[in-house]
Amino acid sequence: MLRFLILLILCAAFAFAQEKGKSEVTINSDELKYSIEENTAYLHGHVVVTDGERKLTTDNATVYFDEDKKGGDEAVEDLGIKGVDGFSRVVAVGNVHVVFNDHQNVKTEVIADRGIWEKAKNKVVMTGGPPIVRSGSHYIRCRMLTVDLTKAKCNFEAPEIVLTPSKEEKEKFLF
Repeated sequence: MLRFLILLILCAAFAFAQEKGKSEVTINSDELKYSIEENTAYLHGHVVVTDGERKLTTDNATVYFDEDKKGGDEAVEDLGIKGVDGFSRVVAVGNVHVVFNDHQNVKTEVIADRGIWEKAKNKVVMTGGPPIVRSGSHYIRCRMLTVDLTKAKCNFEAPEIVLTPSKEEKEKFLF
């Protein structure tokens, strides 16, 4: 059980980390609006971000771009947006749901009302709902989940941990 809990926490951290060169990222939504003045892109309705086997869905997301005086990020320019160099922050609002398979190929989910990825700090903060990290029948519910992508660490504020043992695990503890 303790091993599972540690794996669950680590999996939550790695859910947000992007493996460079492993897969392409695709983004779909009902509507995309780009504001030159605000240097932001607004994705509205049924936002789906897929990165390999990881998938994020949310109702709406706002991407805040960095301004670049030297040139642009090729991936951003491919979207037809010039004069920006990547993004600084992504804010997902409404039914934020991240799904991925852990290293043992077990489906893991992170669910919250709001998620903010601060690229410079390399941190993701999930709030509202309250946030839940679920793997199988086990889950951790908390007031706020902060994931440090650099250190692969999670901080669960006011956690409630629910472990539901399997039939085999229950039988081990019968006297």
